[in-house]
Amino acid sequence: MGRIPVAARPDPVLTGLAALVVLYGAWCLSDLGGSDVRSHVLLPIQVVCDAIFTVLAFRVSALPGHDTPTRRFWRVLSVAGIWFAFGDLLGAVRTFLYTTPPTLENSPLRAAFFFGGVVPIVVTILRHPGPPRTGAERLRFWLDCAAFLLAGGLLAQSVAGLPIGAGRREMITGLLAAALVLVATFAVIKLVLSGTAPITRRAAAPLFGALAVMGIGLAYRTSGLGTADDPVSLVLRLMPTVLLVAAPRIQGLQLRADPGALDRAYQAKSLLPATSVIVVGSMFFLLPDDPDPQQIVLLAGVPVVAVLAIARYLLAERDSSAVIKRLDATLDELRGREGELREQSTHDPLTGLLNRAGFVEHSARRERDALLLVDVDDFKTVNDTLGHGVGDALLRVVAERLRAITRADDLVARIGADEFALLAGDLTDEETEHLAERVLADLAHPVRVGDHELAVRASVGIATSCHAGSTDALIRNADIALYAAKDRGKGMFQRYLPEMGERIVEAARLSRHLREAIGTDQFHLLYQPIVDLDTGRIRGVETLVRWVHPERGPVSPAEFIPVAENTGLIVPLGRWILAEACRQAAEWRATDPNARHLTVSVNVAGRQLEEPGFVAEVTGLLDETGLPPDRLTIEVTETAVIEGGDVVDVLNDLRALGLGLALDDFGTAASSLGLLLTCPVSQLKLDRSFVEAVTTTDRQAAVATAVIQMARALRLRAVAEGIETTEQAEYLRHLGYRLGQGFLFARPLPPGEITQRLAAAPVRV
Repeated sequence: MGRIPVAARPDPVLTGLAALVVLYGAWCLSDLGGSDVRSHVLLPIQVVCDAIFTVLAFRVSALPGHDTPTRRFWRVLSVAGIWFAFGDLLGAVRTFLYTTPPTLENSPLRAAFFFGGVVPIVVTILRHPGPPRTGAERLRFWLDCAAFLLAGGLLAQSVAGLPIGAGRREMITGLLAAALVLVATFAVIKLVLSGTAPITRRAAAPLFGALAVMGIGLAYRTSGLGTADDPVSLVLRLMPTVLLVAAPRIQGLQLRADPGALDRAYQAKSLLPATSVIVVGSMFFLLPDDPDPQQIVLLAGVPVVAVLAIARYLLAERDSSAVIKRLDATLDELRGREGELREQSTHDPLTGLLNRAGFVEHSARRERDALLLVDVDDFKTVNDTLGHGVGDALLRVVAERLRAITRADDLVARIGADEFALLAGDLTDEETEHLAERVLADLAHPVRVGDHELAVRASVGIATSCHAGSTDALIRNADIALYAAKDRGKGMFQRYLPEMGERIVEAARLSRHLREAIGTDQFHLLYQPIVDLDTGRIRGVETLVRWVHPERGPVSPAEFIPVAENTGLIVPLGRWILAEACRQAAEWRATDPNARHLTVSVNVAGRQLEEPGFVAEVTGLLDETGLPPDRLTIEVTETAVIEGGDVVDVLNDLRALGLGLALDDFGTAASSLGLLLTCPVSQLKLDRSFVEAVTTTDRQAAVATAVIQMARALRLRAVAEGIETTEQAEYLRHLGYRLGQGFLFARPLPPGEITQRLAAAPVRV
């Protein structure tokens, strides 16, 4: 059998209180012992109950988590319990010692103890949760108190002065008893329904019950239905005391089981003035036609209570009107803020165009929607070299030009840092391409920003709704087409074709295989010799990575290197390549005297150079392998240097270590000449595209000549790539090139064959 949950077990204190009432009631209703004995027993029981009430109320006040008003309320109840106990103790002593036969009628001193406990409770309730802070709050508080006290005084005078034997006695007594209960319970009702009540509704129920039983007892005794010590009166006297004990007990149990019980309260308006008017009004209508002087006082008090109540409600109404005005002003402000926030959530603050969220929200689909995704080419370079202010100005100009192109029903949005979307409806394929051409042409006009004149180019991807089921799909298709346009070259546009999606899927599959392959033996390195064109001796090697997939077989670097760069996998892959190349170079130097002069070149992507700690990583590899810094050359592309932001600083740090720096594929980027002034290179590698027809095309020969002349002027070494014929080698040597590489000398070789080549006779051209 499992244990019974604590919440499901009967509480021994509450069970004992219920048993006490039942047993005492049964005893009173029986005729055992007589009324004298029952009267003697009642007051000691009440004294004990008062003591228990005091202890329980204090324990509730000590529970953790209470705020100050709640703790103060229960401590006041605890102190009131002490007053009740002294009053009941005095009554018990008086009953035992001074009355024969014993009577339970109140003495003035005992009544003083009773009021000494009740008055602090009433004041605490009226001031809860704290004293009034503003003048209006203080005025409302004192109006409530005045109406309450005046009505209570009139009620007390009425009760004291009305003759019990008068006509209509039963009706008058019933009304007075009901009015007394109503007034007495008001404070508790106000407390429970306040927004920060210190008592739960479940714990307040016994308080309501105690007040109700007190009213019933009053009505029972004053109506002549019973005496002060008959069985029913005795039970009606005991029950309020027992119910008071139950209140703090229930509160303590409930808060221990559910600490949040006090937070679930309801807000109510003050009912005290209305209650006071109802009480004195009821007594007013019961007055005889010829009232005596005591009743005339009651008659005069009725309008005073009414005036106090009216003043209280007029003050509350004025405050409510002020609150409503403030709420209206706040609502107006919130509506304005809501509009601003909505504008900010759907619009780009820089250009004023829709942002991505606003574009998706406003792009109501039509049958022939065409989306042009426009990407500003080389925008990152503008930002990094000229500053974000110039970049922002450029974006604003692009936005204005796109606005000028569009029609009233078209949508223009900035959906990325340098990406814009243009959604045009009801266009044919030919009209869509014409729009793309116009976009490229209008954006190509130079932009003047301060002292800078910028040549703007853009790439455009086109997608139509016939290939997309949603706006997100339309953007995705246009994005795929945009990448295809960039692959074709800058300043181009490309229409989306379904097979492009297949290429994206294949790239994703390749990316997954690549991620799985890193850290396994699927990769290996080959080394292509760099030879002295005069002697044919191997002066260095370029490191090249190869991938053999267990299922796909050999995968071309042209396939997996772009995927690695796009996904960031180039960082762990490049780290392995660099470490393996350094290890192999150190091994050659340690085992082969012919390799002492050998330099190993390793291609490093721009993404690697941007990686924090790259310089420290290289330094650690050199220390670990023992490879001299001047035997390692880092090859970087012009694009990596241009778009890399802080890459030049990294290259300066590497150069300071003593490493060689080669600018690979030199001559293929737009800023080659400018880079020579900022990039600390030690070697230029003439791109193979300028070598393949160097002996037959004057323009290629002119480029090759210009590169070697710049290298000499800047005291840089020059390496010609892609040499495949003897004629090319001879011509380049004649121009002044001393180093070259290509299939004429050797294809990429495994480490063992490099060792053999180093020991063999030089390959002479």
